[in-house]
Amino acid sequence: MHPLLKALSARSWNVESTVGRSLKPIAITERYPTLEGGVLDVLSQIKRCIRADDQSWLIPFSDFQTDSSSAFRWNEYEIMALEATVSEGERSSITRFWDEHFPFLLAVQADYDYLAIRISDGSVVHGNAPEWEHPSVFANSFDAFVACVVGAVSPTELPYPLSVLL
Repeated sequence: MHPLLKALSARSWNVESTVGRSLKPIAITERYPTLEGGVLDVLSQIKRCIRADDQSWLIPFSDFQTDSSSAFRWNEYEIMALEATVSEGERSSITRFWDEHFPFLLAVQADYDYLAIRISDGSVVHGNAPEWEHPSVFANSFDAFVACVVGAVSPTELPYPLSVLL
């Protein structure tokens, strides 16, 4: 099991592993063709990875399928933002933003938070509503993000936004 999944499990997250490795979904290969590495390795290993209160979760590969039964689609925040806009310019800007940001964790307990990989530099960014398209950098890489989560002995040691999300 990946160290991130072990750390989340130790924090009472419900972690269910897949049987074998899942293939990268077409939604990822088509929209994020250059995305490789750790985040995909983690997401490919999970059937379900959700906080005990069901308010935060990692997005498993199965949720990237068009026939997913998930209540929240993997690109739910993009869809919500597009539905709230009226101008074509805003819609194009929102789509371009999400083309460059791969969401891997969603949270609904407060401001519809997310963590995503910024494709251009591999950093992990945090954003929330209503300004999803104005995230802040949390970690320089997915590995640095994992190290932060794994290295925190207790939830009170986690920096914001992880203190809220995890």
